[in-house]
Amino acid sequence: MSRRSPTPDATTGRTRTGRGALLLVLGGVLTALGVWLTFGPAATPVGAHLEALPAEPPASEPAATPPETANEDPDAAADRGAAAVRPLRPSTPRAELVPDLPAPPPAAAPDEAPVEAPVEAPVEAEVAAPTVLEVPRIGVDAALVALDLDDQRRLEVPADAAVPGWYVRGPRPGAAGPAVIAGHVDSHAGPGVFLRLPELEPGDEILVHREDGSTARFVVDRIGRWPKDEFPTDAVYRQADGAELRLITCGGTFDEDVRRYEDNIVVFASAA
Repeated sequence: MSRRSPTPDATTGRTRTGRGALLLVLGGVLTALGVWLTFGPAATPVGAHLEALPAEPPASEPAATPPETANEDPDAAADRGAAAVRPLRPSTPRAELVPDLPAPPPAAAPDEAPVEAPVEAPVEAEVAAPTVLEVPRIGVDAALVALDLDDQRRLEVPADAAVPGWYVRGPRPGAAGPAVIAGHVDSHAGPGVFLRLPELEPGDEILVHREDGSTARFVVDRIGRWPKDEFPTDAVYRQADGAELRLITCGGTFDEDVRRYEDNIVVFASAA
């Protein structure tokens, strides 16, 4: 007996028919989706909006103004937004090392004629500093050193007994006023430059040579001796109209206990 091929039944046919319909539906959906993907809006690449933003604010939209500070330059407000930044003034002014100067005179009003300045008296030319003292009668011819005041405001004495010194705070020899020259009478090493000063007499000549080559000439007026505690300060340093000279040294008895002479000898001289 021959075997017959199976004949599809109704159920099997219905199953095949349903599968075909499903495939048709899926195909239509995919077709529609492809059309939408092809003709729909294009996708925007990442970062496109960032590149489109302006690097600086538009001209119609000014940049934000930074907050003002307490020490901002008042002129900086007009230059906000500029590329250059002005330096700021310090909040506390720095002290200026400037000497006190007299205030300038007020300017004359435009309709006022300037007042003529008074004629000043001619200023006396400065006298050159002394360099050498020469006293022919007693054999003195020695270079001079400068003497000032010590810590107790007393006239210094030369460190070298053989050298006289001139008082730098007083008039220079030859200028108006009393110039003062001091020297030792002696020392432990021997005689000093003014050992023979008491030998001078009125009329004797005294010469002071100066650094500009000029020479101031004086003649002795008088000579005197005073105890150290009665030194004639006023007579020695009192201002005078003409050029005068004082030569000062020690004299009298030497006090062994205090290691000094008890007196001072002063020679008064005036310009020749």
